Parts: sequence; C-alpha cells; structure tokens
Amino acid sequence: AVALKLQARPHPTTVRAMSASPAAALWMPDAELAPCLRAGVMRDTRALGELPLAQRINRFPAHPYCGITWLLEGDGVLTRCGGQDCQRRLPRVFLSGPQRHPVQSLNLGPLHSFFLVFQPAGLARLFGLEPEHYRDRHVALDEVPELARALQPLHERILAAPDDAARWRASLDWLRP
Repeated sequence: AVALKLQARPHPTTVRAMSASPAAALWMPDAELAPCLRAGVMRDTRALGELPLAQRINRFPAHPYCGITWLLEGDGVLTRCGGQDCQRRLPRVFLSGPQRHPVQSLNLGPLHSFFLVFQPAGLARLFGLEPEHYRDRHVALDEVPELARALQPLHERILAAPDDAARWRASLDWLRP
C-alpha cells in the first residue's frame, strides 16, 4: 500500500509571498470557490522606487485561465501578445482570456495591481461568458458590458478596500453563492 502525505492548504485569506519581496502576494481560494476561481494576485512596486527596466517586465506563460485585472495605480503596456510583439496600453480594468502563447507586459513606472484568475469554466459558470471568445485577448472591461454590469458591485468593493488582503476577502465574499 502507498501512504499519501496530505498537506493542509493555507486559509484563503492567508497572504503568501511569491518572492522575497513584499511587492507581490498570492491567495488561493477555499474548496467552495476553487472550481471557479484559481487565485488572487497582487503586485505593488510603489514602495520600491524607480525599478530598472528588467524588474518592470512581467512575464506570463501560456495558460488556460481567464483573469480580471485592476490597475489600481500606475500604467502598463502589453509588449508581447498572441505570439507577437505588440505595444498596447493596458486599460485600468480588463479581462484576459486563455493564452496560447506567453504574454509580456511592462510597468511604465511604479504600479499597483490586483487580479483574479478564473478556472477555464469559471468565467462561463459565473458570468455566462465563453472563455474561447477571449482567447489571446486583453479586453477593457467596458467593452464587455454584461461583465461590467455584473462586476460593478465587486468593482466598487475593490476600489474602496483599504488594502489588498481586504480586496481578496471582498472578492471571495462577492463570489460566494
């Protein structure tokens, strides 16, 4: 017989640093929301001063997930998308679909962002949107009116929250059935 060693998952409101820097955090949902929500992520470089170019580049691998990102402070530019170089300013709030190719963006200076990562079927289950329609795309939330309307209460909570942990808790509370 094979013995399995099970490890407890961290509590959903526990912040786990993604690196030695306090500039990033990753939150994992509890079992109730995990079928729809993959994670919450925060990146905040405001306290780090003006970073060199190499430290302002964000790289994401190809993935099946959809995400909603809030650029709370600062600006970013999409520099690699759909397998090609591009130069597109990122909207304040946007929907990202599944990506067949790695994606790269550049922070134009200090940046504070918060984003929710949804399981492939989560977008359809929660909002009635087909992820494949957003494949290899980054779309301003106002270009998806049905999602913008559905997210308005959450959007208000995200903007009013005093910190990122509160944003994560507000997201979980709002997404619960």
